[in-house]
Amino acid sequence: GSHLLRLAGAEHFPARLRAPLALGPELAEDGIPELRARLEGELPGVAMVPMWLRGRALGLLLALRVPEERLLELARQAAAAIELAGGYTDVIDGARRRKEMNPAAEIQQSLLPPRISRLGAGGIGGSVLPSYDVGGDWFDYVENRDGAWIAIADAAGKGPVAGGLGSVALAALRAARRNESNLEEAAQTIHETIYAMEMPEFFVTAVLARWEAVYSVFSWVNCGHPPPLLARPDGTVEELSSQPALPLGLADRERRFRRSQRRLEAGDRVVLYSDGISMRPTPEGRFGREGIAQAMKSEPRASATATARAIQEAVVNASPEPLRDDAAVIVLAPFPPD
Repeated sequence: GSHLLRLAGAEHFPARLRAPLALGPELAEDGIPELRARLEGELPGVAMVPMWLRGRALGLLLALRVPEERLLELARQAAAAIELAGGYTDVIDGARRRKEMNPAAEIQQSLLPPRISRLGAGGIGGSVLPSYDVGGDWFDYVENRDGAWIAIADAAGKGPVAGGLGSVALAALRAARRNESNLEEAAQTIHETIYAMEMPEFFVTAVLARWEAVYSVFSWVNCGHPPPLLARPDGTVEELSSQPALPLGLADRERRFRRSQRRLEAGDRVVLYSDGISMRPTPEGRFGREGIAQAMKSEPRASATATARAIQEAVVNASPEPLRDDAAVIVLAPFPPD
């Protein structure tokens, strides 16, 4: 997610371009002006048109001596074509990779939705930084009639077992959503699915949330996961606490889950993260909630994408050691009212 690679075209165009504000294989709107300025300096006279799809750019169209206006429709169609083609060929995904992926990493990446999107009058930015022994971290979101669903989870274990357990939990969540379950019912569905596997060491921590943009209400159920953080425009960061609950798959088959609610104000950001971020070793101890808060304060842009990327970069730079655990984050940033 740090460079754009030339997939097609004349060789006099750069083979690689540094991509500011990228998350995974996608570009954020915030980074386009910087990228445009860099291209104007390196390639005077080159027209640049992002290939936009639901608030994210999948790549760029570059052309010489062609007005950008003539490329807009082509870029729109190209974005849709690239997204559709990804389900039928490995060529595009293979071009995006810098190194080979093991099966556990392949499982994990297959679970993730687009890293950047617009969702219910708000922006979404998410990322998973895999550790050496890939785990079962994932995030998910979708916009339904009852609001925008957002979730993050961490499956126990490492490698393909954790990836498989994570995929089971995500499938259970999606089944519950599509059966029009509420948050509590969705948590129970995931719990029963893991419980039925009859493996005592199998469990998943998770936060399941829903955002109703019309009322600006954020609701969540926490199942043994690090609590969400609420960042205010004045720089304060508070923990969204809730009634303690065990991870999904533990205790009795029938459990009671309770949601918590919070009204979001203009300029608020909600951060969901895994313990691979908060427990990241640093020379001073652990990255912790304070590390997340400092990362957000260091990023002047309040978009979801900029926030997620700032946290991601701070986690990587917190220690010279490689990650010991997957580091997942997803940020919701409601758009200000018109």
